[in-house]
Amino acid sequence: MDGRFASGAREAIVEFHRLGRSTKVTALDPVSLTEVSIVAPSNLAQRQMTDSVLRKLDYVLSRGARQVV
Repeated sequence: MDGRFASGAREAIVEFHRLGRSTKVTALDPVSLTEVSIVAPSNLAQRQMTDSVLRKLDYVLSRGARQVV
């Protein structure tokens, strides 16, 4: 299952891959092509998994903005 979600003013692509009792959730920012993943228990609500991976994506993108090239 996958979908597009708005994270703040940003759009992200989110994918879910169930692996036994765990689910790997991946979020991709289509502008920067930054990708992050989390692994969560499969019995966790999909919305909770989505919120968590989008928070992680926001964190990684904010850290990247502070780095000097």
